[in-house]
Amino acid sequence: GFLIVPALLFFGGLAMREAVGTSLIVIAANCAAGLAGHLRYESIDPKVTGLVTAAAVVGSIIGSRLSGRVPAVALRKAFAVAILLVAAFLMVQNAPFFMR
Repeated sequence: GFLIVPALLFFGGLAMREAVGTSLIVIAANCAAGLAGHLRYESIDPKVTGLVTAAAVVGSIIGSRLSGRVPAVALRKAFAVAILLVAAFLMVQNAPFFMR
């Protein structure tokens, strides 16, 4: 999602809401393919899978209702902040690897 949305915005010329919605479809397809591949080799915990799926569905419903009320500029700024926070987290988490 962090790569798909900016690519759809800058290279695809989509609006922010369209890019987010399209990226969610792409992410869902990737997840389904990954799950299908994973199930060939290992089993999964149905309880955890159900909880994660339920959380994703609830989050999607809440997000779709809020997206119509939040200005596109605010969505873009929030997305930028989220990208920076994830980048900072990954740098801190992987710092020991680079310190070797």
